[in-house]
Amino acid sequence: LNNFDEDYLRIIKKNAVSVEGQKTIIRELEKQIKINPYLFIWDNYPRKDQLGYILELAWNNLLKPTETKAPMTIKKLPVSIYQNLNKDINLLIKAEVTYLKGKNQSWEEQRVIDQAIENIFRIKRHWISYKVPKWLNVIDSLQKIVCKKNGLNFNGDYLHFAAILENEGVEEQFALLIDMGIPVSTIHKIKHYIPEDLGDQDLIRFVKTISREYVPSMLEYEIEKIKQL
Repeated sequence: LNNFDEDYLRIIKKNAVSVEGQKTIIRELEKQIKINPYLFIWDNYPRKDQLGYILELAWNNLLKPTETKAPMTIKKLPVSIYQNLNKDINLLIKAEVTYLKGKNQSWEEQRVIDQAIENIFRIKRHWISYKVPKWLNVIDSLQKIVCKKNGLNFNGDYLHFAAILENEGVEEQFALLIDMGIPVSTIHKIKHYIPEDLGDQDLIRFVKTISREYVPSMLEYEIEKIKQL
């Protein structure tokens, strides 16, 4: 390890994940920068091929050998990410129910529903809100130093996308509401009514004024959570 490039080594140590895995990713990025650098040089929202490339690098090099992957697969992961960003959780659960019914025809209805809910929330919590953002932050730091070492005056930036996933599809400006106990489902319902560029205190004050008259789809539970701000 001490013979490895000092600039790379500094980043590798800071990331505190598999050393060999990070070294392999660096070598892969150094190859790709000569062929198709835009496969990993992106910001904001990645294209499907860009996200697939980064996830495959992480899956093959950053997962621990003892980690349980099932029921997730590398092919399913990018699909799950886009679905969670673009579909209501009710639709995701219904789709999972349909899938499980076809696969387990002997199961009782309640077992299918319970398992579907468990699967969807496990994917959201473990993979999309935790594992993938962590991977994106690691590879973001590696691609930035690879670009610099190879003489480029530009690089990618995955931090915005990582924050979106970490906050379950909620924009970073509303992350404070999650921290204060407002459900993600509620934020998705009310965010279109919130003025842009509000400071933290103004954001909280405004959200407290939102009632069911403005957003009829809000549940009583969600209204109570807003009152608790």
